[in-house]
Amino acid sequence: MFSEDTKNILIVDHPKSFSLNINNILLSAGHHTRIVDSKEEIISALKKDPLNIDLMIINLNMPHIDAFDILEWLRNSGRTGKPPVIAVIESTEAKKIHRVLRGLRVFDCIIKGTSPEMCIFKINKILYPKNQQRKNLRINTELPVFLSSKDINDTGYILNISETGAYVSTNTPIKIGDTTKVRFMLKEEDRYIETTGKVVWTANYKGVKKPVTGMGIQFSGITSKDSRLISSFIKHYISRVY
Repeated sequence: MFSEDTKNILIVDHPKSFSLNINNILLSAGHHTRIVDSKEEIISALKKDPLNIDLMIINLNMPHIDAFDILEWLRNSGRTGKPPVIAVIESTEAKKIHRVLRGLRVFDCIIKGTSPEMCIFKINKILYPKNQQRKNLRINTELPVFLSSKDINDTGYILNISETGAYVSTNTPIKIGDTTKVRFMLKEEDRYIETTGKVVWTANYKGVKKPVTGMGIQFSGITSKDSRLISSFIKHYISRVY
């Protein structure tokens, strides 16, 4: 079902590749998608109606198309950010390729094999930028989390974290205003962070009916030691990636 929140997304890839999974996720969320797999189709689509394409997702590893040639064409023709671009990359490329893609004005990357929740999270950061305004530095991540409130005991994933809170993807969001115990472990750490948090919003991201639900949790009982640990984790991530 399409609505005013429906977006038009151009996927540049072979129809039988990993991007087909992304296509299915976007279709289930109610968006229009189009898959193209030739340079001629890409340029034609971008020239014909660029303002009607809200996002382009491009696989960097296509045997028949030089993805970097397409990205260079976008930059050199003055189309940087029109539309914004997400690159699909291999996990082995993640560390070495981010700086190159930043130079080509690629907004973000999705590593092949990324969960549907994280795919939607990254995509929606671009499709709905007004929902992303935050005062505190935060990063995308995938951390298992345990939640315990007066009504619900559940597990999920932290998909976005800052020193003051997190976006948690779960099957059963807790009611707005309720408090929950939060327990998670940062990567490369050997102990759990245990705190309390208040649910400040719930529901799907605007325009996403399924498959992702979640909630925003504002930490209310975190110790200064754990806050510094999260801050260090975020800074380390940013220095490693960028």
